[in-house]
Parts: sequence; structure tokens; C-alpha cells
Amino acid sequence: MSATTIKSGLQDTASILSNRLVVDMLEPIQMLDTNLNQFSTILDHPDLRGDVLSSYLKEWLEDRLIPRTMSLAGGLTGAADTAVTTGAGEANYVKKGDLIRVVTTGECLRATADGSNATLAVARGVGGVAAVSAATSTVVGTLVIIGHSTPQGSSLPTMLITQQTHNYNYGQIQRKSWGFDRTARQSHWYSQNVLDSERDKKLTEFKTDRENTVFFGARSYTSNGDASGHPLGTAGGLIEFISTNVTDISVASGSLSTTALENFITQALQFGSQDKVFFVAPKVGQAISHLLSSNWVRAQPDERVYGAKVDAVISGAFGASIPVIVKQQWGAYGTGTTGQYGSLGFLVDLSSVRMATMQSPVRLSNRQANDLDGIEEEYLCEETLVVAQESAHALLRDVTSGGS
Repeated sequence: MSATTIKSGLQDTASILSNRLVVDMLEPIQMLDTNLNQFSTILDHPDLRGDVLSSYLKEWLEDRLIPRTMSLAGGLTGAADTAVTTGAGEANYVKKGDLIRVVTTGECLRATADGSNATLAVARGVGGVAAVSAATSTVVGTLVIIGHSTPQGSSLPTMLITQQTHNYNYGQIQRKSWGFDRTARQSHWYSQNVLDSERDKKLTEFKTDRENTVFFGARSYTSNGDASGHPLGTAGGLIEFISTNVTDISVASGSLSTTALENFITQALQFGSQDKVFFVAPKVGQAISHLLSSNWVRAQPDERVYGAKVDAVISGAFGASIPVIVKQQWGAYGTGTTGQYGSLGFLVDLSSVRMATMQSPVRLSNRQANDLDGIEEEYLCEETLVVAQESAHALLRDVTSGGS
């Protein structure tokens, strides 16, 4: 038996056995990361809930009206030139009798035959503007189909119908698990019970997995994904679908100008609905607020879009007001001019995105083996993102600052 320790004199907290002190522990436990998963919140809203995912593969069809704009790939050399060269395939938009304006000169042309690939046969100088030469222009919109003219008593014009296109995405199973043995569960802990606190943490992590997938997911499928003989599907996010409206600011060394931003918004609003939301990294939000100080309106504290908190509203083309949602997490993903996620902005048309679900997000308890002295749980979902009409959305890349 060891000797008894004797203390003399006035005692303080350093001299008394430390085990006797009650730990002054602040509750609850302070978390560094917050739950800011706005896009998945929007997609889970009842008014935007998507189709059921009834297979490992979700497919959909897309269509559009016959385009009306063409480029002038071969210039009109004079009044007698009746052959027009368009961009590849653009002449197929034209049928005999269509009226076409050359916007650079104002001259109106009338198609004298159905267009074929990149070749048009036309009559010149229709209306008040005489036939004049026109320079070659690769800008789509140099030639605009304004309507059709049919002679009296004529038969039906050529029937032109757009071919529908097919698109798809794969279902992805996402799981987030945790567990504690019986002793840990029955022990006394600061703040919540360890099982309850871990449920809260894992829910936030699970939501972030879903949120990152709808933006950055990779579309893939293999019949033997993990060498177990079982199929593995991964869902593509917006970054894999958007290809038409991509504005890369790296050419300006990452400095976003007012002109570049306005052109980006105008281009993005040209197609689809006006029900759009701008998801931006903090650096992009900072640049936009600097550039559009007169059009950047801080949202009211209770202003929301389908349940998601709105940070600001900016005025866009066509009279649209665009809610801006700042993605706080992306600030931790790095900024730069080589694709870093902390320098991205997605302008999303909410009428053209849906979540297709086979298994809605759910917490499943008692996932452990029967003889385990403990409990194991998980969050699980199986779903995919439907991104219809990719040209209705837009991607802003490589923003590091706001210019002028």
C-alpha cells in the first residue's frame, strides 16, 4: 500500500486531485461545417419532385422547334449571286418559300428550293432592300428565317419535323454508415448520446454527398464495378451535361468583367424558362456583388426558393430576376483558373431538372449482424438527376475576382 499524500496550507485547483473537478463542457458540441445543401433541398421539394426511377438507367427524350438562325459561311458576292452557303447542316432548316433576312445588310431572300446541308438557292432583293454583297460571317444569326411565303392555289410546302434526341443518366446508390457497441451506447457522454449525435453528423455528410453529386457527379456504369460481379452505376451531375453555355474566365486571368457577366446571363436566359437560380461559389458571389452593386439586392431573411434560403437577387435579361444562392462549401474546394470548384457558378433552369428516385433518402437501423453486441445504422438512397435541355442551363468557370 502506497503512502497517503498529505497537503498543507491553502489549496487551489492545481493542487487538488484533478479527477474531482467537474468538467465545464459547453453544450452542444460546436461543429465547424454547416448544413448548406440548397440544391438537393430544392429538388426534394414536393412541387419539383421528379419521376420514379424504375431501373438502373433513367432515359428521357428532348425536342425543340426548328431553329431560325444560320451563319453565312460563304459571302454573297453581288446581286446576281443566288447561291448561299450556310454553316454545316443549317440549310436543312429552310424549305422552299421561306423568307430569310441577311441581318448585316437588311436584304431579304426567298428560298427557291428546299435547303440541303449547307446550300441554299434563293431569290434576291425581296422587299424594300435591293440585293447587295454581304461578307462571310461565322456568327449564327447572320441569317434569320422570318417566315414563309406560299403562292395562291399552291400545294403543301415541304414538311420539316425536328428529330427528337435521347438522353440518359444512371441511378446511383449512396450510403453513409456508423455504429457503436453496446458499452459505448450505455456510457454517459457530454452533449447528446453518441448514437444521436453521430446520426446528426452523418445526416449532414449524407446530404453533402447528394448535393455534390447533382453538381459534380460523373455519369458511368459497369457490370462489375467493384470486382464482386455486381453492377455499379454513378449519376452524372450538371457539370457533365452542360456544354453549350460555358463561359470560361481563365482567358481574362480569372477577372470577371461586367460585360462577360451580362453576356453569360443573357445567353443562359435565351432558352428554357425564366425560373432559374444562380448557384455560386463565395468567390464568384463576391465578384458579382462588386460588379453589379446597383443590381445586387440582398435577399430578405425569410426569402426562399422551394425551401432553400436565397442570399441575393440580381436583375437579368428579358425582365427576369435571378435568385442567387452562395454555396459556402465550395469555398473550401480552392479557387483558380484551371477548373477549381471554388471559382464556379451554375445558372440552373429549375423547370428542366428533376431528381428521379428509386429509394428516397432514409435512415435504416439495426443493420448489424444478429450476434453483434452493438448497433449499426446507415442513410441510404438510390436516385439520379434528370437534366433536360442542357442549353437551358449555364456554367461560369474560373472566376477569381471582379474586374470592371
